[in-house]
Order: sequence, then structure tokens, then C-alpha cells
Amino acid sequence: RLLKGAAVEGVISTKRAARIPAMRQKTFMVPMETAPAILAATRNESPYRSALRRAGLDDEDYKNLRREVLLAAGFPKTVDEIHDAMRSPPDDLGPVLNAMCSEGALLRIKSPNIRSNDFTFAATKVWVGKEMKNIPQEQALAWLAGEYLTAFGPVTYEDFAWWAGVKPDDAANALDAQDPAPLADGLMIHRRDERALEGTRPHLGRVSLLPKLDCYTMGYAPNGRARFVHSSLLSETYDGVGNAQPLVLIEGEVHGTWSFRGAGDRITIAIQLYDAPGPRLQAALEDEAHLVGGFLEASNVTIEQERVARPARRAAAKAPPRKALKRGSLKPARRKTRYGSGNGIGFSAVPPTRYGSMTAISPPGRHTRRISAKITGDTCSGTSWKSKLAVTRSNDRSA
Repeated sequence: RLLKGAAVEGVISTKRAARIPAMRQKTFMVPMETAPAILAATRNESPYRSALRRAGLDDEDYKNLRREVLLAAGFPKTVDEIHDAMRSPPDDLGPVLNAMCSEGALLRIKSPNIRSNDFTFAATKVWVGKEMKNIPQEQALAWLAGEYLTAFGPVTYEDFAWWAGVKPDDAANALDAQDPAPLADGLMIHRRDERALEGTRPHLGRVSLLPKLDCYTMGYAPNGRARFVHSSLLSETYDGVGNAQPLVLIEGEVHGTWSFRGAGDRITIAIQLYDAPGPRLQAALEDEAHLVGGFLEASNVTIEQERVARPARRAAAKAPPRKALKRGSLKPARRKTRYGSGNGIGFSAVPPTRYGSMTAISPPGRHTRRISAKITGDTCSGTSWKSKLAVTRSNDRSA
């Protein structure tokens, strides 16, 4: 279910969810009951220890500062408030706080608004009422592999290793512990999802504006992203270290990018599309933009839509063969596939890829469509959003 910013903070304040460094050491919001297992499965203290050394802090320094932080952060405090409460704080407290979060001793609690990363921090034992449960990493990673198979399958060993940020051998052992059903080309799926895979159908008319680092677009290794993005667009959709940019998915395939600007209750959502959507998909695109505006707590949303040139689709280089499965024999390749995504506090289905659903743009120049919409009221019932919109449209062309 789509939550507004205040509701997102609500699941933190009621202790139903926690923000922890998890997959690839990015900060995730996860259910409180599974936070210890996710933290244990993806724990990697090496980058945090390196940051401490660069700050001139040795193990003894960190031990003493850690004790002071836990005493100072009995309830949520900002970095400056923690700094002022300590007897001998370092100039930069960030490396210490990050290292403590990686251990699960400290939690990120609240930011000034949904768009800010300036969190308050609190000691886990005080905030939750107990310390994070200590779970062996091998056991936790095997459990996480099962959750990943269900949410993202079909996948490969390489996909899971990239997503979780763990060593390839550890990823392979964790997936093998789930005894997945083997498919063709090194793909595998959870055995309980094998029959459901055969009955999967495309979701026509579905449009999604996915944010930067979205869990779906971050769910696969580079070789596994062909299911939703053409290889010619990879440089436009991912940065140099593999972080996904804000993307427009139309019927499961990347057809553009988007961004937003503004403050308070007024924002502008700028959409750049490689293709021209028909009336039905255009309406779905506008509805999705208004949902994003609602999530960002904006009551007045302006949509700027622009067509941009699609990079030339050169012949893709032949991909290296996928790593062979460790178990069993391969079954015949299946044409129908199901893909999934994790949404931070639970997993949800994501529409499958459907290629060739839109016509490429050939005319030169660009076409800009500007739509101003004022949200005068909204209600939410389950997954259904209703908004009263006063819409004015103007079309203009520029060379």
C-alpha cells in the first residue's frame, strides 16, 4: 500500500519497522521482527572500520566513543545533540554513528521530512526495549535467499550476490540451501512458485514512476536487467557503481526517466520519455505522477512531460554464459516469467516486462506537455486512491 510521508514515519515511531544498513549497505526500512536477520545476513563491517581509521580513530577510541553515544542517545537525538552531550566527541561523529548502526546498536529514527536524510538516532536497546538478536550470518543469509527467491525470481546466483552485496560463493550456498527449482540459462525459482510461474500474464496499462535506488531496479545484477531495460539504456538508467536512477516503467519496461523539484505543498514532476504513449497509457502516467505527489505530501502538482531521443540500439555484445546450477538438471526454458520486488516493509509483485508495446519516436525535436493539477482532496481505501483534480492543459512545441 502506498503511504504518505507521515505514515512512513508512523511505522518507525510505533516500532513496527526499523531503518538499518542492509543490502549493499544501503539504508532500508524493514519489519522490526525481521530486522535482526536482515542485518546479520548482510553485515559487512569492513567499510565502517575503514572510515573510522580514516578519521584517525582506533579500536579503543571507537569503544570509548561508542559507550558515550549509547549514554547520550537514550531517546532520539540529532547528530548535533549527541555531539553536545558527549564529553570528548570527535570533530566528525558520522563514522562512529554509521559503525554503530552497522552493528545494530544504534537506529536511525526520524528525519525532518520525507525528502531528508538528516535522521535522529537512538540506542536500540532503549528504543526497542531489547538489543538486536544475534543470528549466525550463514543461517540469516539462507533465510534471506528464500525471501529473495520469492520476491524477485526467476534469478541467478549472480543476481542474489549483487543484490545482497555478499561474496558469490556465500550467495550460491545460501540459494542452494533453499533447494530452488532450476530453469534454463542458470535461472532458478522457489519451488512453491513454480506452478504459479506458468500462469503469469502481463499487466497491460501499468505505469510506474520508480525512485532512485528502487528495490526492483536494484534487485538484479547487470546481466539480469534485460528483463526490464534495453542494454542501450543502461548508461542512462544506472550510474557508474550500479545505482538505479529514477525510472519510468511502462508495462514493465523502462521508457524514460523522471525527477521532481519544489518544496512544501507544491512540486513539479518532470518526466522524460523515449516513446509517445497512447491516451490510455498517458492517463495512467498522470495518475501515477499524482500518487507520487501525494506521497511527497504535495497538494499542488505540476507535471512537465518531454520527449527525448532514445540512444541508438546497437547490437548487444554476446553475454558471457551464466554460472551453471549446482543442483539437478535444467528444465526446458519457459517463455512466461514472473518478477517481483521488495517494498521496504514487505514484498509485493511487480508487473512483468512486455517489450514492443510502444512505438519509437522518429521526428526530430521535442514535444513538451505541461499539465497543472491541484489536488483538492483525497481519500485512501486499501490500495485505492481517489483525488479530485482541477486540470488545465496546454501543448506547445519547440524545435
